[in-house]
Amino acid sequence: MNVSVRAAVAALSVATLSLGTVGPSYADHIGTYFSIEHTSVSVGSSSHHSTSSADPSGLRFKFGTRLTHSFDLEAQLGAAVDEKSKLDTEFSAAYAGVYLKGYLPLGFKSALFGLAGMSYMDLTQSNDQLESTNYQSGFSYGFGLETQLTKNLDLTADYMRYTQYTGVFDELSAVNFGLKVYF
Repeated sequence: MNVSVRAAVAALSVATLSLGTVGPSYADHIGTYFSIEHTSVSVGSSSHHSTSSADPSGLRFKFGTRLTHSFDLEAQLGAAVDEKSKLDTEFSAAYAGVYLKGYLPLGFKSALFGLAGMSYMDLTQSNDQLESTNYQSGFSYGFGLETQLTKNLDLTADYMRYTQYTGVFDELSAVNFGLKVYF
């Protein structure tokens, strides 16, 4: 199992353990937030009648603001690199998006969430002789779990599906986990 997937499962397990604790309601978070997260990206390519993939990892940053008790407006910016991919080339992915994020409180300190919006991706594959860049944009969605650790700090884990196209890079998705700070 991928290290990033294991870490995301561990984060979700810790969050689930906190469900029985008593504390402020998850929906009490107000204002804006910033998040820094580890991202493990999965890229699929089935062009030229062969199947190959890359698994770059990197960082994702999120900036958001609470619109109502149940909804946030969130912007994401991420980058990931795989220097020794299964494609025998270097692969990098840079992406940005804007999303509407809805919460479903789960106990006093946790919430499930879903988000949907638009994203833009810059995917680059290079080897000693050739560099190929692919730009994609379109509808993206995801879901995850956040758990309040302190009044201004959350543990967050999610899965995002950034794109699914027919072409050089068919699919870009990511598992992310990190810390979210309210200010």
